Amino acid sequence: MNIQQKIIKAGQKLNLIQLKAYKKDGSYTERICEPYSFREKSTGTIFHFFCLERNDWRSLRLKDIFDVQILSETFKPRVKVEF
Repeated sequence: MNIQQKIIKAGQKLNLIQLKAYKKDGSYTERICEPYSFREKSTGTIFHFFCLERNDWRSLRLKDIFDVQILSETFKPRVKVEF
């Protein structure tokens, strides 16, 4: 199962995910988030989610995400999950 498939599976089951993604400086960030949707842009696929650490909406390019773990903890959607 690839990264996008894991995110979709988690979103459909309303499971939180833990992701790791590269930053512009080459380091990486680790976040626990609620997955909501993907959007196609000229720069590639964009993943939209709610970050629990920042308590705010965030977006990442799918190609920057290199690890996703589906957590057993579930969430109550803030808006419609589009998967």
